[in-house]
This record gives sequence, structure tokens and C-alpha cells, in this order.
Amino acid sequence: METNASNNSSGVKKTVSGSRAKIMKRVEAGDTDGKFATTGFLLKLMDICACLAAENHCLCSCVTISLDDLSVGTDVPIESVLEIVGQVNNAFNTSMEVGVVVYMESLTTGQRAVVCNAFFVFVALDSAGKKMKVPPIQAETVEEHFIFRLAEERRAIRLKKRALLQSMSEPQLFSPLARRPSLLASQWEALDLSSPETGGGSEGIEVPYLTDVVHELVLPGHANHHGNTFGGQIMEWMSSFAEVIGARQIHTMVN
Repeated sequence: METNASNNSSGVKKTVSGSRAKIMKRVEAGDTDGKFATTGFLLKLMDICACLAAENHCLCSCVTISLDDLSVGTDVPIESVLEIVGQVNNAFNTSMEVGVVVYMESLTTGQRAVVCNAFFVFVALDSAGKKMKVPPIQAETVEEHFIFRLAEERRAIRLKKRALLQSMSEPQLFSPLARRPSLLASQWEALDLSSPETGGGSEGIEVPYLTDVVHELVLPGHANHHGNTFGGQIMEWMSSFAEVIGARQIHTMVN
């Protein structure tokens, strides 16, 4: 259920620049894998910054719905300073896209570099926790107009992807075919899994798919300013678990 209330009843123009949020964070040993900042740590900071930008725009509680196109370009060593910048790229009916860029600055050389960037989708919530319409946003500069249009195109792609996933049953989502998305269903069915050419049989190499389950105890420190476990914390847990499973998969293939 959605409410029709909007936080723009005063008629104040809501702009991309007005939504902008910035976080500065020094990378400490606990934020790293012993040498470089972990991806989970970066995701957590990015989600916090994205949420601030969304709430700057809507002036109400906002929650993460999805994350798209995460691109990590460089490692972040201990003692670096991170600058995380987020802004609402476009606002739709009940959702908005927030773009986040992370910059790194070395305290020893003063050099700056782009670390990573991603696009988050947030929805606004009313006092009852229901989705509500978000205020429209106005792009002012040429760059903002360009980003505004790209956000519309990404939204169309997200909607198509969601429709495709909704059309798939649960067994299809967790089948070996889903883990080999480059193969069409007809191609997968035609494969002879006992053939050495496909990794089966006595002359082939079988690579098992590893699965596991992890449990995390939710503590007060995992909550956001609304008192809930927020998307960034969950992303950090997922990233750490993915790294463990990936390492195990590599060891299995090598050994």
C-alpha cells in the first residue's frame, strides 16, 4: 500500500545539488583485511551516504531497495582518507536512484583517486512504514541532466530484470542453469554432463559448486539511526561471506 502524501507540499524546488551528502572517514586497521580496506567496509559507508542523500531529498525515513553496477577500481591502504559523496540522480514515483562515488586521499602524498562507485535505489517511508511518493527532483547543470537521463534508462533495465526474475520459479533461480547465466535453457538441456568436454566423466575435471550458511548476531552497533539493521551492514556481511566462499572455491579447483 502506498500513501499519496509528499514532502514537497510547500512547493520548494528540490534539486540534485540539494540532496548531496558527503562523509569523510579515515581507514583504520579494523576496516581492512590486514592491508587494504575490505569491499564490505566500503559498501557500508556507501549505503550510509546514499541514505543521507535520499533523506536530504525526501525529508523522511528512506530504506535501501537495491544496489547496481558496483565498480571497484583501486585498493585502499590503511591510513588513507576516504571521501564518500552521494546524490539523488533521479526521483520516480515511490523510488529514487542515488549515485555514490568514493574518493581516496593519501595522507603521505596528498594524491587523490576514485576508489569505486555504485547506484543505489531507495524508497521513502511514511510514519506507518509504508511506501510513499517521493518529491520530483530538478537537474540544473548539463552534467546533472545527463546523469538524470541515464538514471531513467537504468530504471527501465531494472524493471525488465525484476519482471524476468518474477517469472522464474524458485527451483529455476537456484538451479545450475542460474549459476551459468551465459547458457540458454535449450543449450543447458543439450549438454552431456558425463562428457569430458563439459567437465564430466573420468577424463574431465569436475568442479563442485560450494554452498554454505552463515549466521550473524544482530547487535545494537549494527543498527542505523532508525534502530534497524540497515542495507549497508547486510551488504558488508554478504561481501565478507562471498570472499570466504570464493576463496574456498579457488582452493577446491586448485587442489
